[in-house]
Amino acid sequence: MLCSNENSAAGRRALWTPMLTPARRALTLAGLCLLAGSAAAAGPPCAPAAGAPPRASAQADDAPSLEELLNTARAEAVGLRAEYAPELPALLDRLARGLADDRDREQEVPLQRLAEMGGTGGELLAESLRAGSQTDAVERARADAALHALLVLRPRTAAPTLQREAQDAIGDTRKRILRALTACGAPAPTALFLRQMFEENTSTLLRSAVVQAIAYIDDPTTLAVLDMALAGDDARLRRDAVRGASAAGLERFLPTARAALDDPALGKELIEPLVDYLLVLQLEDSPLGDFRRIQSHLYGAGAVPSDVGVRVLDACHGLQLEARDIESLLTPLLGRGGELGMAAEILLARSGSRESLKKLEKKADAAVDKAREGNIVPYIERAELYLRLAEYSKSVADYKRVLKASEDSSVFAQNTARLGLARAYAADGKFSKAFSEIEAAGISPRKIVELSGEPYFREMVAHSRYGDVFREARQLEEQ
Repeated sequence: MLCSNENSAAGRRALWTPMLTPARRALTLAGLCLLAGSAAAAGPPCAPAAGAPPRASAQADDAPSLEELLNTARAEAVGLRAEYAPELPALLDRLARGLADDRDREQEVPLQRLAEMGGTGGELLAESLRAGSQTDAVERARADAALHALLVLRPRTAAPTLQREAQDAIGDTRKRILRALTACGAPAPTALFLRQMFEENTSTLLRSAVVQAIAYIDDPTTLAVLDMALAGDDARLRRDAVRGASAAGLERFLPTARAALDDPALGKELIEPLVDYLLVLQLEDSPLGDFRRIQSHLYGAGAVPSDVGVRVLDACHGLQLEARDIESLLTPLLGRGGELGMAAEILLARSGSRESLKKLEKKADAAVDKAREGNIVPYIERAELYLRLAEYSKSVADYKRVLKASEDSSVFAQNTARLGLARAYAADGKFSKAFSEIEAAGISPRKIVELSGEPYFREMVAHSRYGDVFREARQLEEQ
């Protein structure tokens, strides 16, 4: 049976030829150069066997030399950069709009074109991260779009450029470059490169950027770097190491996190980020065991401050605990009263204790009923209680009462109500309403950065569009 044209050697060559885009032609030429060099190093070919027909010359007299092939490859690469570079700003602008509006189609088209640019496109994207200004909103949006493209496309050709750029970059630019490098570079060599950066530099800001980036590489070297950060004396670096593992969801870090919580001398600044790490992993294997580790730091001689304890207990709602399992563990806190005792009671209510729920609601309702006309404090306290109990609609109703009652009297009460509404809306997934309340409150960038660390805003912070309010506030604070 005769072969079809598609399966013949000539047919395959005919099909392959039109598929050679300029980028592929440049890579093919470079590959030919390497092959030619290998052939030259191998020495002359062996003589043909006796009786065999003479072979044709390996290289025709008019074939290009190795130097000519290299020059052609270089010219192709320069030509590709000249062709693609003018397109890049418009592609990044469109991708930035797609990310801001959360529209898939607006993201797909520029990403497809960037993929078609091959290795040259990867190099141009890597260079775009360095070009992003922290003060120009358009340039910053382009740099964020370039980072997104690198995380999606993962071009290996970008890695050398990213390594060079990482040496001198600062601030958010350095964070973008290192994060892109973890996606584009081969895991083990990239982890070793980042470890070298960590060991050779003493700057806390640089080391902080490294530990937050390397956590995205699941490699033994990653754990070694995080362990070095945790063993050091720099409190900020220790926190950022845990936060990096939390942001990346690095499961390899779990034994280290649990061992740290088992240490009675654990630094108080690590309790909250370690709890957050456990919550991010959404563990189901040992929620009670993890809570035992956590609660051991809430009372006794080495107890964390009361305000930290309250935040930790509120965060523990995500551990999916059962009231019957934790009531005895919380007894020392329940008897203490105050904010910490109330947080323990709320945790019990959130864990299914109807008795605790009724006790809390009865106390809050009684305070509202006894309040004199014009006294809005009991309403604020009840709204906060409902918020912590995840009764978001009831919390919104009370905060709106406060907003209306303080319309002409107290700016402080107005802002308290608006931020309370923002928390309730954000926790309930209503990011647009939460964003509006934050804007209406007119608070400082520093306060917005503080809000980003609250569990109510966790999902909103990660949102591609509504998280911008927190990212921009952080950039303003770091300037």
